[in-house]
Amino acid sequence: MTVTNLALAQQINLATVLNTKLEAPLLQSEMELDVAATATKKAVRWDEFTVKHDNAGNFKVGIVATADVANLAVTTAKISDAAVTQRKIKTKAVVALADTATILTGAQLIDSGIFTAVPTVARTQTTDTAANIIAAMPGAATGMWSDFSISVTAAFDETLVSGTGVTLVGKMVLNDRSGTFKILVTSGTTVTIYRQD
Repeated sequence: MTVTNLALAQQINLATVLNTKLEAPLLQSEMELDVAATATKKAVRWDEFTVKHDNAGNFKVGIVATADVANLAVTTAKISDAAVTQRKIKTKAVVALADTATILTGAQLIDSGIFTAVPTVARTQTTDTAANIIAAMPGAATGMWSDFSISVTAAFDETLVSGTGVTLVGKMVLNDRSGTFKILVTSGTTVTIYRQD
């Protein structure tokens, strides 16, 4: 139904206006928008309000709570993002593997992630245990993953073998070439390493 607002000579669709009011999660009175603005109480626009508040009018997670604001200064120690686990991005470093059979530690696999090898004979490289690999992943959870690569610059086999709790999928032998691998956490105690190329 459309009516004309005679004061403004403007047509208004009453159904649209009603639906807009019904869809609002909070009443104007709950937001104190029905009270005239004063020097200390300013009107708040709905789109500004919803950036910081949930449908119940509470501050959203990660937004500073009212009690954390004193004299317009925010104490950063009180800002909590405990509900959000963020994966940290780390700087990768190159690890030159010794010309011997070696264990690739969980910290090397996650923190370094780039290995080089120049074997003079066929060598075996063993992954750390799944427990140690998972422990090296910040906020580790099932489904999280990390990449690493091994670059072999000699014509001898460099073979990757699994530590306890680690499953290997794909060809794990490198000879005068590079390989990229993906570590996937499959449970709290197991990981699977996939050859990517």
